[in-house]
Amino acid sequence: MATLPNTTIQTIASKITEAFNQISGVDANRSDARKLLEDAAQTSTNTREDVLVSLANLATSEKWEADDIGEAVERALKARNSQDNSIKTFAAEIKRACHRTARKHVGALRELATKVWDAENGGEDGNLPKPCRKAFARKYHMLGRMITEACDGKVFEDAHSVVQWAVDNDPGKDPKKAFKRATAMRDQLRALADEFAVDGVIAAYEELNDVVSGGLHAFTKSLTNTNDTAKSAPAAPGVSPDTVEDSEEPTKGVSDLLDEVVGDLAR
Repeated sequence: MATLPNTTIQTIASKITEAFNQISGVDANRSDARKLLEDAAQTSTNTREDVLVSLANLATSEKWEADDIGEAVERALKARNSQDNSIKTFAAEIKRACHRTARKHVGALRELATKVWDAENGGEDGNLPKPCRKAFARKYHMLGRMITEACDGKVFEDAHSVVQWAVDNDPGKDPKKAFKRATAMRDQLRALADEFAVDGVIAAYEELNDVVSGGLHAFTKSLTNTNDTAKSAPAAPGVSPDTVEDSEEPTKGVSDLLDEVVGDLAR
């Protein structure tokens, strides 16, 4: 291979450097825009929480009645004459926050939700389970659910009860969701079996098809059978792990079948 003169190499290098600078500039702009968006989203969430607490306190001190709250919310929405779905959602959140049973607890629930949520992200070991972040996409969603629970008479008073509640609401242990996922995987395996007449694929499809065909009850049972080891739920700040009920975590189950089969095909 011929070696280019140094002057030619330097010319090419300068062109590549220019390209680097161009990409670096637009990447920096994108990073700045992302940071601005994240900051705006956090500000929006904080403001929503502030407003909910303020209205809940006002509803408590002025003893707002449920019918009056509902009618006032509808009037305010009608006055806006807007199809903004985020405002409609917030209107429903206001009614829950001002509910007679929940409103005097909203401020404390916000503090508790923040404490537990931040604690899951503050440990030195990043591999520790995070049940609240697994059960809820955002802290605001978790707080909303906590307020809804308070409307029904269940008021969280400590971090331990919030963590245990999150463990109990682990979406990964919802049999209906798991069954739906298994059904989709069964269909994917069927497509693989049609395209690749490999014994492993066909066997995996038949095994999963038997489970799905057996219905939700059989699938739930099959999930239970994969729970060979039990792990304790993570303790909240200041709570001994021994005080939290054990929660079973499947080491391996039907949900791993497709990945295994695809891995076998790739080898």
